[in-house]
Amino acid sequence: MPPLEAGDHCELPVVAAWAPVAVAEACANTWYAVMPSPTVLLRQVAADVAERAGAPEGG
Repeated sequence: MPPLEAGDHCELPVVAAWAPVAVAEACANTWYAVMPSPTVLLRQVAADVAERAGAPEGG
């Protein structure tokens, strides 16, 4: 990640999923539970940018 400028902040989403070892080894659903598609992530970013663009200065 690039260094942050003064006053910037970074938000890192963290997601956890677990399953018994036998289930996790036999099925990829545990991985899919924590890996949203790029389309979902881009929609969330676009919505956040649009929300911030509509917010008053300093908000």
